[in-house]
Amino acid sequence: MAILSGSVTDTMGVKGVQVNANNQGWANASLSGTAWRLLWPIGDSDPDGVTYNVTARAADFAGHTNQTAVSVT
Repeated sequence: MAILSGSVTDTMGVKGVQVNANNQGWANASLSGTAWRLLWPIGDSDPDGVTYNVTARAADFAGHTNQTAVSVT
């Protein structure tokens, strides 16, 4: 299990955050204030040295969305 986390801010307030880890589909992250967190099951294999693509998107209460993508090892 891996923990993916980050922070998000918006002047209108953040309604929610979703994360797509390694193109496995969008999952709702937990949101507490400006911090989001997602437990991601990566299997039983040792992930050391493996690169994963992670995209997070956030929506505010006005209906605007934004997303960012990173590669993590």
